[in-house]
Parts: sequence; C-alpha cells; structure tokens
Amino acid sequence: MYLAIDIGGTKTLIAAFNHRGKVIKKHRFKTPGNKKTFLAVLEAALIPFSVRHRSKIEQVIIAIPGIIEDNIAVKFGNRPWKNLDLEKQLGHLFDCKITLENDANLATVFETSKKKGLGLYLTFSTGIGGGLARKGQLAKNSGSVEPGHTTYIFDNKSLEWEDIASCAAIGAVYDRQATSVRGESAYEDIALRVALGLPEVIQKYHPDYIVIGGPLAKLFHHFKADLRKDLKNLLPNKSLPRIVPARRPKESVIYGCYLFAKARAKKAKKSQKTRAKTNIKSWDDTKKSRQLAAENARKAAKENAKLEKQKLKEEMKVMKEKAKARAKQAKQAKKASRSQASKKESRGRK
Repeated sequence: MYLAIDIGGTKTLIAAFNHRGKVIKKHRFKTPGNKKTFLAVLEAALIPFSVRHRSKIEQVIIAIPGIIEDNIAVKFGNRPWKNLDLEKQLGHLFDCKITLENDANLATVFETSKKKGLGLYLTFSTGIGGGLARKGQLAKNSGSVEPGHTTYIFDNKSLEWEDIASCAAIGAVYDRQATSVRGESAYEDIALRVALGLPEVIQKYHPDYIVIGGPLAKLFHHFKADLRKDLKNLLPNKSLPRIVPARRPKESVIYGCYLFAKARAKKAKKSQKTRAKTNIKSWDDTKKSRQLAAENARKAAKENAKLEKQKLKEEMKVMKEKAKARAKQAKQAKKASRSQASKKESRGRK
C-alpha cells in the first residue's frame, strides 16, 4: 500500500492506494495558512490512515509545491513556509520511508505516462507550474519548467504569467472560482490569458503535446477552439503541438505519487534481485573456488604420493645396490680368506 499526500495552495488531499492503483481511502481538507495549524490538521488527518493501515503502508510520498533539498521542503511556492521537515514531523505515524517530491513533477509523471512523444505538462491552479517528460519519465531539463514567473504585458501592465492566467488570477477577475466562470466572452478571455505564455514554452521545449492541468482543465473544452486560434495568431509560421486536458485535473498529483512509489518499489525489488543474484553468484564462485581448491589439493596429494613412491623406490634401489655391494665385498673377503688359508696349508706340507 502507498500513501499519497498532495499539499496544494487551497486544499490538501490524502489518498491510500493499493498496488494496482486503486484508491482505498481518501481525505481532503482546506490547507490552513498558518504552518503550525497546518501541521496539526495534517497529523490529525493522517492518524486514521496510521491506525488502520500502518503495517501495510510501504511508502509515503508527499507532494510539495516548491523546492526540496535533502528531503526537506526548503521553500513553498504557495506559502511563506521554509525548511519544513515533514519526515521528522510525521515519522512517528509510519514505519516506512517518507519521501518529499515536487508536485508538478509528480503530476507530469502521471499525465504523460500513457502518451507517446515529449510531453509538456502545465498546471493552472494557485500558480502556474509544469514539467517535461516522455512516457512518465521526467526529462533532465524538467526542473527548468517554471513558466509562471515569466513576465508579459497584459492590460497595459507588466505581470507574471501566473498573475494573468492562473486559477487564482482568473477567479480574482471574475470574483468567483475560476471553474465557475461561464460565458463566451469569459472563455475567449481565458483562452487569451492561457495563450499568452504558451509560445515561449513551445519554442523553448518543442513538445509533441501539451497537457493543460489543474482546476482550469475542467473548462478546457469551453476555450479550446479560441486557444488554438490565438496560438495560430501568435505563432503563424510554426506547427503547433497537440493541446489536451489532463486525465485527472484535480488528482494528477496523487496519482503521480502512486506511480512514483510504484516505480521506486519496482527499482528496489530489481535491486534486491540483483543483490540476490550477486549473492548466489558469489556463493557459486565460493563453491567453485572450494571445489577447485579441493581438486588442486587432491592433485597435489596425488603428486606428493607419486613423488614419495618414486623417492621410496629410489631409496630401495640404493639400499639394494648397497646390499649387493656388501655381499660382493663379503664374497671377495671370503674368497681372499680361503686363498690365504690354502697358501698356508701348502707351505705346511712343504
């Protein structure tokens, strides 16, 4: 089981997934503006997940709208919070690793996972973020996708793109939630705001397709035609990429958490298998080394026995030769003795 936590500017979503990607339990709450209040509310919301599923949860992935260093949220894009160590704050609730990851990267992973080619994911929510990937694999330059802070002239004012086209900006203009805006003139206005920043990212990243994510994706079918028309006017001599809405506009991030956790589990399993194979190979090598050592010992023993036999044979030969020489000497001495005795006998007769 994997636990996903998406900390958004307006809401925080918690979801528990099984290994097949099915949501088992879900909880949502409004993200408080105060850091201490947020941590207290988040911990309270996580307690039921911990009580019921603690032993089953293998990974906890927390999506952060900001910069992460050494698994610490050093800066939030939608809150003035800094150096938030959520692993330390929430570690007592779980028996597994807690990993922080950028929310735009996670959403990009999910929204490009079933599409071919290079995909540019753009989320229009409290701000504007994004990522770049091929089939759910983040591109090396995905971290450079920060289009929301690019400045444009709109209504005779110099504004960042996210102050023009984010859901927060559109909602402020129409005095309601962006997803509740209706009317052809409003859709034309939204299309123009969104189109304003697209030429730069298209020419910079050359994507095969663009995914419009975040709450604004719910209105995509209303302003799609106007958006295409505006882009043709802004890029008259360029072939435009496909532009499609997100599959899960409000849940891209948590499903990205699931895919991220699943990929990590797969990698860990593969690593474990590799280690097991290495251990088996090492054991086999050790076994072969022992067998070789035993064989060499047998050969050495056989050779030593052969040498000993040869040595013994040579010693026996020497001993036989010495015995033969002694026997010869004894025979000669006996013969000499007989000869002397014969001579004495002969002299006695005379």
